[in-house]
Amino acid sequence: MKARASEGGAPGRREAVHGVEQRLAATLQAYPGLRLDPIPAQFLRQPEAAEPSGPKVRAGAYPGAGAGRPDETPGLTVPSAVASFFGGGGHRVLRGGHLRDLGGEAAGEAYGLIRELWESSGCPVDDVSGLDGRVLIVHDPAGYLITVTGQGEEDPILTVASPPVASQFLERGLVAGVLSGLTIGCVGPCVAGVGPLTMFPAMVGLNGAYWGWVPLFLLVVGVTLWRPETRRFGVGLLVGGALVGFTVAGIVSSA
Repeated sequence: MKARASEGGAPGRREAVHGVEQRLAATLQAYPGLRLDPIPAQFLRQPEAAEPSGPKVRAGAYPGAGAGRPDETPGLTVPSAVASFFGGGGHRVLRGGHLRDLGGEAAGEAYGLIRELWESSGCPVDDVSGLDGRVLIVHDPAGYLITVTGQGEEDPILTVASPPVASQFLERGLVAGVLSGLTIGCVGPCVAGVGPLTMFPAMVGLNGAYWGWVPLFLLVVGVTLWRPETRRFGVGLLVGGALVGFTVAGIVSSA
């Protein structure tokens, strides 16, 4: 299996997804019969982008791509927590899951073979113990992070994270969210107010009906903000919907 080295800068999402899937498949081949039970990306823990403790190698190092030359690892920019939440500095593509049927000595053997696979390709590997049990951290010089975390008798969790994916100034998800928010902001107060007043004449004069769309709107926004894949859309939805919707609801309810 071959992998192209990154030529500087953050990768696009398609390249990042491809790179993550390649490294996930390569890791699973390290131990015969290794089986992955996928976990949705939103439930995977974001790996720490710490500097490796071992020697640095070139960005082309990868199983099947040959050994690397020392001291050519590109630096990793770690955005702040707030910037990461709203997509500033890019976001990492995550894939992974439980490594099933690795009880007893099999787990230790799998850890050893995975470590040997990546070290033989020139990647620095940290093998540490902490609150999460034994943690294997592979620092791919292209910016990818591969972690294997196991605690007690539980099945280890394999996670592969891409480098931060480059963000465009006008990101499609954000623009789509803003446009959707503007539409909901115009339609929501009218539907929430006019509909119930038409069906229930006794509610005439109760201006609070125009705000009835807000709980559902906030629920949808909360779901989209919670999922990393839809977070940019959620930010746009919140901005567009709140800006127009609250203004329209305030005007019609005070009329």
